Amino acid sequence: MRRIWGIDYDTFQITVFELDLDDPDHMEYFVVGDPKKRPKNAKQIDARLYDLRDGFKRLVFSRMPVAFAYVEEPVAVPHGVLTTIRQSAVWAAIRLVLNDKGVRCMSVNVSTWKKEALLNGRATKDEIKDWAMTVFGLPPNLPQDVFDAAGIAAAARKNMQ
Repeated sequence: MRRIWGIDYDTFQITVFELDLDDPDHMEYFVVGDPKKRPKNAKQIDARLYDLRDGFKRLVFSRMPVAFAYVEEPVAVPHGVLTTIRQSAVWAAIRLVLNDKGVRCMSVNVSTWKKEALLNGRATKDEIKDWAMTVFGLPPNLPQDVFDAAGIAAAARKNMQ
């Protein structure tokens, strides 16, 4: 099995979409974290980051070997400096966990993975969702992060072949 991952995240959860280079029918997705649990202060935000990191570490260890991972780069949020900083901290935690386990990984810009997977670097959320439902047969009621992670994984697969 040569697993490849597409990883999308925010400050509350990490979403992983898994494909296999050796088995075109294999696909799974995993979500670490709970977006309903909103931290109320800086101490809770720090605790959330550690919880996300630890949950992601458990996922990585349980799914090894993972051959390659594409991780979406942090996106600068206008008028949201703290959100951008928190997203960057989650991104760094993801990269550190993957690096510690020896998983080859690369950060990818949002417009780059959209162009590589959907052939449209400016694809909208609805276009990504429609594409993922068509290509992977995903049901429409999944969170948008799953569709995004599927696109990121498809871009990773394209670059691995």
